[in-house]
Amino acid sequence: MTIYDQKTNSKLNEKSQTNFLEEKWKLVPEFLKTKGLMKEHTISYSFLLDHEIKNIVRANYLITSDVDANWYFKFLDVRVGFPVISDGFAKDKTITPFECRLRDLTYSAPIHVDIEYIRNNSLIERKNIFIGKIPIMLKCSHCVLYQKNDHELKNVTECPLDPGGYFIVKGVERVLLVQEQMMN
Repeated sequence: MTIYDQKTNSKLNEKSQTNFLEEKWKLVPEFLKTKGLMKEHTISYSFLLDHEIKNIVRANYLITSDVDANWYFKFLDVRVGFPVISDGFAKDKTITPFECRLRDLTYSAPIHVDIEYIRNNSLIERKNIFIGKIPIMLKCSHCVLYQKNDHELKNVTECPLDPGGYFIVKGVERVLLVQEQMMN
């Protein structure tokens, strides 16, 4: 590898190149402390949950009938909640990744929609309809661990050094592998 001086556009000597590379490698631990390797994954997944799901629904918001032209079904809004568990008796309770690992549960959040449709020639609007769940990536904006300090993480039995960026499915930690393929 040949390194050039940006000011003079001349080739650096071998000793200068070695020093330059050594100095660059000293920055790596500092970068990992502040940004981490998983930060881009959690930011991307947060963007999906906060914005892209709305765009996907907006692109397919109206469903019409081929049989009856007066019948339609329209999505007005979609929201992704925070991970909760229902015990059947009380209100939903916030669940932590640690509990999901212990109880072999999937760390997921509910998806709710607001809809409007026609029934018997009358317009009906319903709000906050549960349509399913989506797995939540640890440390994304919908995770209970999001922006917690070391003390708060220890209180919910999580390791402060855990970078997040993975899912818990049926109590098992799962990672999505990001791969890049060249186009032919």
